[in-house]
Amino acid sequence: MSLSEFETFLKESYRPGTVYEYLWRVKLFLKWLGGKSINSVDQNTIISYMHFLRQNGVRQPSTYAYALKCYFEFVGRNDLSGKVPVQRSNVMKTPLWLPEPALRVLFSNIRDDRLKVLGVLMYDLALRVSEALMLNLGPLDSSLAWVDVDGRSANVYRLKTKGYPLTLLPLSDWVANVVDQYIRKYGIQYAMPIFTTKPYKPWMKGGGRMSDSTAENLWYHARKELGIPDDFTLHCFRHSKLTWLAVNGATIIDIAKFAGHSSTSATLIYTHLAQQFLNRPEIILEPFKQCKVYDKMLSSTVRWAERWKR
Repeated sequence: MSLSEFETFLKESYRPGTVYEYLWRVKLFLKWLGGKSINSVDQNTIISYMHFLRQNGVRQPSTYAYALKCYFEFVGRNDLSGKVPVQRSNVMKTPLWLPEPALRVLFSNIRDDRLKVLGVLMYDLALRVSEALMLNLGPLDSSLAWVDVDGRSANVYRLKTKGYPLTLLPLSDWVANVVDQYIRKYGIQYAMPIFTTKPYKPWMKGGGRMSDSTAENLWYHARKELGIPDDFTLHCFRHSKLTWLAVNGATIIDIAKFAGHSSTSATLIYTHLAQQFLNRPEIILEPFKQCKVYDKMLSSTVRWAERWKR
């Protein structure tokens, strides 16, 4: 079975970006096998390969694992598809998050306009990366994901929500202003995607819709430039919003509905983090001590906490 057939197999269930990512990772695995037949692969081979990835500092090893699971299913090795370890690590880490005062400081120091707008929208609407990249300049219709800056609203598509995937949400004023400046600066037209592979310029056409990997790469370079911990991924903007809702007194039911959670069990962690923050707000920013704007983030956060205690 050829890789082109595997690509067709993936296209039946996954988006183009995921198809590309999985196909690329399977190619790397086959190259690592060094010409050995897939029939010779056993669980020890898989464990050796995952160990090889960890030794070489590969990011997102779980994506490699899911790609291999799909490939083993495709070639008929169902005996292996359930034996690929997909855990990122043996210990579940508490997600990093930042309170809104600190995030405002951070966003003001991000130089890439696309990344700044992506971050503020992910935070304000508690979006996953893929959900944010689906957004167009709207409003369009009720079946599409869009952002209407003039109307201060967004129609977001929750990828993992079965009951009500499309949700109309309000934009906060400061986020709407950031997005509006970006749209005007780059001349983004009605019904166009907000995030593309190239920034909009008067003298060139924008590229296709930005992929998850492009967004992650932009954030990787911004993290290195600002000294942000590697554990603070783009997804942490979503964590930050949900925790901030808990800090401001939102109920578990409200947070779960806003996040698109099917049950409140996944929401409980945010209320725990909120209590930790209200007791000692400076503890939350400890992982960010190496950040270039740490002092500003800390002072802004402490000022907010002091006002809250009054």
